[in-house]
Amino acid sequence: MDVSFDLSTGQTTYEIGNLNLVTISPSGKYRLNKVFEGQECYSHFIQVRNNVKFKKIAELNDFFEKKTGKWLCVMEQEFWSDDSTLYFGLLTEYKEEGNEYEFYRVNMTNGRN
Repeated sequence: MDVSFDLSTGQTTYEIGNLNLVTISPSGKYRLNKVFEGQECYSHFIQVRNNVKFKKIAELNDFFEKKTGKWLCVMEQEFWSDDSTLYFGLLTEYKEEGNEYEFYRVNMTNGRN
């Protein structure tokens, strides 16, 4: 289970995430961050750069479940094609010959759409 603290702000794990698990957008403006919750699943969230620090702006697990009706447990093969588009594979089944995935795209908007 991930446990982390920002000693300068007092923020805890679900705000700062695990820096070993981040996927950063091309310009560095956004990043996907994860927290391992101790069993199989992760908490996934989007952060935006605010000067030199990052701030959580979206809880991806909640958004994904509302949009798809599916549980976002293990995400792999994630990458940003640009600063507004994140792609990832949702692990759907572990298999010896190769895991199975469903692939998704997340588009970042400025909240005006």
